[in-house]
Amino acid sequence: MVNTDKKRIILIILSGVLSISAILTTRSFINRGIWFDEALTILEFSVPPDSVYGVYRNYTIPNNHILYSIILRFWLDYVASFFYFSNPILRLPSLIAGVAFLLLSFFLWKKYLSEYSIFLPLLSFAVSPAFAIYATALRGYIFSMLILSLAIWALFLSCENRKHSYL
Repeated sequence: MVNTDKKRIILIILSGVLSISAILTTRSFINRGIWFDEALTILEFSVPPDSVYGVYRNYTIPNNHILYSIILRFWLDYVASFFYFSNPILRLPSLIAGVAFLLLSFFLWKKYLSEYSIFLPLLSFAVSPAFAIYATALRGYIFSMLILSLAIWALFLSCENRKHSYL
């Protein structure tokens, strides 16, 4: 029992370090100006369409991350409307997805690797400038990473159960 409690405390500490590292790394990037492709996402794909279906159909420029544009549409309509529109408020969904990617990767992959062997690569990613840019971008990059990680994990689960061992 003591061993599991000790392991649980270590996991909480490691996940806290990952979260704090990600937030500290992105704090200088969250206030940066809006780049051209981000402005294009907001002005062309998220705000003008009348419905979610309109976001899906609007592919006039092959630059639309459809799932992210839909999430941003809901964010702008229902959540961000309560706040002053500022860069941190606009970038918050991406930052939440970035921290979720780190934490989900840590907890999902520790089953296949030890928590220490997955912690170091995730920590180095959390403090990298690439993570800071992708986790604060008004684009769907970090959401794609999150979904891809979940899909690979689901594939491993299905192969573990041997129901679909041909995969």
